[in-house]
Amino acid sequence: MSFPAEPGTCSSRRWSATRPEIGAHTLRPAQASWSGTDALAGRWGGRNSVGNGRGSGRLRAGAATTLGPVDVIELRQYRLRPGRRDELIELFDRELVEPQEAAGMTVLGQFRDLDDPDRFVWIRAFEDLSRRGEALRAFYFGPVWKAHREQANATMLDSSDARLLRPLRPITEPGPRPPVGAPDPGGLVFAFLWSFGERLAEVEGTMLDEVVPLYGEDALALATLEAENDFPALPVRTGDGHIVVIASERVELPGGVPEPRVLRLAPTGRSLLR
Repeated sequence: MSFPAEPGTCSSRRWSATRPEIGAHTLRPAQASWSGTDALAGRWGGRNSVGNGRGSGRLRAGAATTLGPVDVIELRQYRLRPGRRDELIELFDRELVEPQEAAGMTVLGQFRDLDDPDRFVWIRAFEDLSRRGEALRAFYFGPVWKAHREQANATMLDSSDARLLRPLRPITEPGPRPPVGAPDPGGLVFAFLWSFGERLAEVEGTMLDEVVPLYGEDALALATLEAENDFPALPVRTGDGHIVVIASERVELPGGVPEPRVLRLAPTGRSLLR
C-alpha cells in the first residue's frame, strides 16, 4: 500500500495539489490515424507500431455489468528488497485483501512485474476522494495493518511510486475473487502508460476516442487525477499527465501516437484482473 509503518518508505516527489472536476466522455469508433492537435501531431509524426504481443486474451470480467461507482483509482509500484517479492505477495493475498475491502476500497489487481523480479504492482479503486481518505484511515490505523505492517514493510525499499488516476469510462465488473491459496492463473496483463505532462487536456479526448477503443471494451482506461491527497501518509505522484490503459494484449497504434511505457504483468492467484 504505501504501507505506512509509520507510513513506510518514500522518496521525494511532487505531490498532489488542487482538485479538478471529473468529466465524462463519449466514445467514437477508432480512426486509422492520429488526429490530435496539429502542433502535437506535427511534433510526433510518423508511425508507431507497438507490436502484436498477446497476453491471456480478454481481461476476465463480467460482460453485462460495470463496477461502480468508482471515481478514483490508485496504480502502485513497489521496489522490493531482492528476493522478497513472493513473501510480500503471499502476505498480501492471505491477509490484506479482504480487510482493505471491508474498509471501503476494491483491490482490483496484484501483479508480478515480469521485467523486474523485485517489483510488485497493484491497483485499487475507491468510490470518490472523500471515501478514499476514510477507507485508508480505517485500514492503516486499524488492527489488521498494525499486525502485519512490520512484515510487509520489511520487504520494501521504496513504495512511493503511486499514481492517483480517474476512470475515463465505466469499469467492467470483475469476476469473483479466487480464494486464499489459489494458484497463479498464468497469462499476461499489460499496463500502457503515456506521459503527456501539461498537454494532457489537449490530447485526452483524442486518446479516449481513437486509441483506447483499440484495446477492447474490457480494458481499463485511466487518466491522471490532479487532486488534493487527503491521506498524506501515502504520497502520490503529480504532474505526469498520464493516460493509462490496462489491457490483455498489445495493439498497433495509429500513426503518430507516441510510444507508451509498457509494463508486462503476471497476475497473482487472487487478482481480479487477469
